[in-house]
Order: sequence, then C-alpha cells, then structure tokens
Amino acid sequence: MAIDPARHSMMLNKYQIASLVSFVCVVIPLSLIAYGLKFVVNKSELFILATVMGSAFAVLSAVSLYYYCSGLGYAAPADYTVHYGSVELSVASAWDEMCCKLDDIKEGMLLACSSGSLMRQIFFVSMETAFEHSLICFCVPLTALDRTLFPDRGILHAAIICSLLVSAGKFGGSVYGLYAAMCPPRNSRDVVPIRMTKVYSCLSLVALSICSYANDGDPYSTMVQMMVVGALIFTFFAFSAYPKAVVSSIMNVAILSHPLSYKIFDFVNTFAVICDIVLTIALTVFMNKAVGTVGINGTVVSVTVFYIFHTLYHVLIGIRLSDVSPESRMHSPHVPYGPPLGRL
Repeated sequence: MAIDPARHSMMLNKYQIASLVSFVCVVIPLSLIAYGLKFVVNKSELFILATVMGSAFAVLSAVSLYYYCSGLGYAAPADYTVHYGSVELSVASAWDEMCCKLDDIKEGMLLACSSGSLMRQIFFVSMETAFEHSLICFCVPLTALDRTLFPDRGILHAAIICSLLVSAGKFGGSVYGLYAAMCPPRNSRDVVPIRMTKVYSCLSLVALSICSYANDGDPYSTMVQMMVVGALIFTFFAFSAYPKAVVSSIMNVAILSHPLSYKIFDFVNTFAVICDIVLTIALTVFMNKAVGTVGINGTVVSVTVFYIFHTLYHVLIGIRLSDVSPESRMHSPHVPYGPPLGRL
C-alpha cells in the first residue's frame, strides 16, 4: 500500500487521538483504583501504586505483544524479498549491519549539516520533543507534589493530580491539529506567528513556576490555583505543539526530496533520542543537587530558566520557512519527522 503524505497525516492524527484516549481511559482510572485500594489493603501507598500501575502495564504490554506477533504472519508473505529478510543471522552479519547503520547515520549527519536551515529545523524539533518529555517527567510531577499548591494527602493523591495534569497537557497538545489545519503556513511571513506561539508557551511555563508563590493558604484560593495550574499546563502544550508540528512537517518534506533521505532520517531519529537522553540526565543530576537546597518551587523555576534560554535561542535564530520551496508548504502540517514514507 502506497503511503502518501495525506495518508501519513491521517494515520498520525488517529495515533494522537488513540494516545490521548488511552491515557485518559487507562491512567486516570488506574490512579483512582489505587487510591481506593489504600482503604482496603494494609500496604504502603508506594507499594499499592507500583503494584497497580506495574500490573496493568504488564498486562497491556503482553496483549500488545500478542497482537503484534500474531499479525506478523500476515505482514510477511512467502515471497518476502526485502534486504533484511535475506541477512544471515550471525554475529558477523549483525556486526556488519550495525556498522552499515552507523555509516548511514554519519552520512546523514553530514548531509543535514550541509544545509544550515535543515539542521536548525532538526535541532528545534529534537529539543522541543526532549523538553516536552522532560516537562512530563519532572515539572508536572513536581507540581503535583508541591504542598503549597495541593494539600499533602499522600502519594496516591498526588498521583491522581499528576494524571489529571498530564491529561490537560495532552488535551492541549491535541489542539494544534485543528489550528494547524485551519491556518497552515504559506509564506515566510508566517514565521512570526510561529515564534509568537513559542513565546506564549514559554510565558505559560513562567506563570506556572511562580504560581505556587501566590498561595495565601485560603482553601478557596487553593482551589482556584489548582484550576489555574491545569489551564497553564494546557496552554503550554497547546502553544508548543503548533510550531513543532509545522517545522517537523517542513523538515519532513525537505528530507523526502533528497535521494538519500533514509540516511538523513536515520540521523534525525538518532539525534532526537540523544537530545532526549542528554536533557533528561542533565535535569536529573541538576534536580538531585537542587531540590535539597532550593526546594521543589526553586527546582521548577530552574527548569523554567532552562526553557527560557531554549526559547530565546530559537526566537533569535529563527526558523527559516522561506528556505523551503513553496510546494513543500502545500503539504499537510501534521506530518512528523520519521522514516521515509516509501519505507514504512
């Protein structure tokens, strides 16, 4: 089956909807079940949470693996003649394949670096993805554990709040699809709105980092702040998702026009993973040193400072949509970076 950009966009939209629905329908109910079990089981809250979440995801992973394995027989016909199907399974052949893949990544890196605008787009999308993952892993849980925002009712109560906040962020991230479909970039003047949405996402994170300092202890004020925190997380992911979607679409179309696009995509995927790992480790080490001295509030502020510098860099450097041919802007802005369409 030929997968063109329009069909690729449709598949991505379905994946995003499935991801959002599965998170809301699985994680939130599991956190509520774990919270209810603490009144029945005489175990620590951490043990209950780990048991419920671990058991649920183990079952879901087993079901997913079963359907994946059962579908391989239909996906691979008898006359399957793809290159990897003819590779002899041995240590030597595996080593040769790994070296070949590393050479492809190296050549893809050189090809990407030869185009300054393409490398800026790759760096932007990779760092945006890494920051979004880091915010979900660090800022949102730390916000849920902030006792100046939410009352201290235990780990399970914080888990419910965290799942609700992450759901708000996922809902915000899904908003970009509608906006991007209604207002796709058509010329270089659309760079300004994209930069402004980046600034708005940064301002949302700044407001989130200082929100806890405004608590005066009044229960009504605390309830209002809880709603404000959810709204700020929603707006952050809503504003940050749109520029990433547009830039990744432009980047994807630009790479597909190259005869060695698969090598560039190998580099893009590897570079994105490296950025994610480096940023996660850096924030983990920093927070491990900072939480004991500046507290949770100060740690969230520190992460916000990291994101401010990231935003300033990309706003000042700029995302050059004008470097892309007009035809590429006619494609759907929902196409993410990934393997070439013909190799899916």
